[in-house]
Amino acid sequence: MRVRSYRTPQAGPNDYPVYDTLLGRKSVMVGLAVGYADKDGIRAMSPGQEVIDRLADLTNDEARLHVVSITDEFEAEERIDKVLTTTEPGSAILLLCADSRIMDSTLTLLNPADASRTIQ
Repeated sequence: MRVRSYRTPQAGPNDYPVYDTLLGRKSVMVGLAVGYADKDGIRAMSPGQEVIDRLADLTNDEARLHVVSITDEFEAEERIDKVLTTTEPGSAILLLCADSRIMDSTLTLLNPADASRTIQ
């Protein structure tokens, strides 16, 4: 299936990395932040909380937030493909990347703008 992502219109003056990501006919909201998740919760660097808030604004109250930790750019594609194919339409996905380099690599996999890629 083809993956395409479009930057969501921003409600305010800040531009947070939140995308409407399409996989076939399924649409999910995907946000990116630098941080990690552990048993105590989500630890995200600024603007991580703003990204989470924006995901909440763009999904309905019943939508689940799926948190995916990406610690290595080599595992990113497998983790993203898995969450995109198993997540219910209308859900929100927060991709927590270990650092900005991994976040940049992860964003490329979402194919922002008019690019697209195929998931097996």
